[in-house]
Amino acid sequence: MKYLNLTSFQQHLKREVTSLYGVISSCRFERKKMVAEILKSCGPQIDFLADLKDDSAVDQVLEHVGTRSLFGGMSVAFLDEVDKLLKKEKQKLLTYLARPITGSVLILGSASAKGMQDLYAAGKKR
Repeated sequence: MKYLNLTSFQQHLKREVTSLYGVISSCRFERKKMVAEILKSCGPQIDFLADLKDDSAVDQVLEHVGTRSLFGGMSVAFLDEVDKLLKKEKQKLLTYLARPITGSVLILGSASAKGMQDLYAAGKKR
């Protein structure tokens, strides 16, 4: 689903938490604010991995959401600036999006919608 304002997005989060979120805003602060809203909805026991900025960021995030905590709760990961990822890194995300892990939440952040078109299309199918 696509939400254009915070109020309607908050209403969605009260009803359900899905396994994938794409947060698009040219302002990094606004993206982080939306991520905070998602985290509040995930419940008290979450395992959150903040955004990473190195060459293995995608691999680390996918490993994180693919690993369940022994203490329960959700595995939640946020990967920001996916619009700047290399094609091979985006392909890894597309492969994950074809079969996301139940009980995990992957949040992808981007400054532009254009940079997330292929990821959005794959995530929308789920």
